[in-house]
Amino acid sequence: MISILTRMTFATIFMLFLSLAEQVQAQSQNDPCNCVNPQFMFNLDICIDNTQYTVATYGCKTVPPIGQLLAQICLGSDQQNQYTTITKLCFVGNKPATINAKSVFDALLCRMDPCKFPGNFGAQVGPNPGDIYCWTVVTPNCVRVVNSTGCIERCGDGCCVLASRWKRQADGSCTLDVKSAIQGGGPANWYCGKPSTNCEQIQSCQPIDCSSRETCCEVQP
Repeated sequence: MISILTRMTFATIFMLFLSLAEQVQAQSQNDPCNCVNPQFMFNLDICIDNTQYTVATYGCKTVPPIGQLLAQICLGSDQQNQYTTITKLCFVGNKPATINAKSVFDALLCRMDPCKFPGNFGAQVGPNPGDIYCWTVVTPNCVRVVNSTGCIERCGDGCCVLASRWKRQADGSCTLDVKSAIQGGGPANWYCGKPSTNCEQIQSCQPIDCSSRETCCEVQP
């Protein structure tokens, strides 16, 4: 009897710990720019000027408990399936002769598309018509480029935030969803974030424009 009670008590404490951990992870997004404990995620192939490179990605990823969704960060984007905050990118092997941080983040964002590249960062649109996937991606507004190591890292405050929504269509295709007429039509992208206030006060830091998926080249299979 004691053994059963002990196991039940331990299980209850463990589940409470997991619940609190989820809350802490989500609460860190009260400041959308904040990534409390950046970690290495994985290597990813990207395309810049029709040349393929591999980058190591670092940052934070927040997903909700099963059956739940995350609160919106950008107004109007509704609840989200995932937040991904990128704090650093490092080229693995070959790198451009001159690293343009904006071009690198543009190329990364092109790969963060659960229709064209399902499974990247664990994002994937469901198989059933009408299934949607909502994804908020946070990137730096101020970076330090270290050409000797091939790394781009966040510095200063501020960030760019892009929330997007993809949908499985009736014919089985998967596309970036479209906003309603009330929302202004067009692709379902919402831009928000906070501009950096101290970027140029920090040594070797530089502001960069927020990225988009408008200029994408394809990586080779």
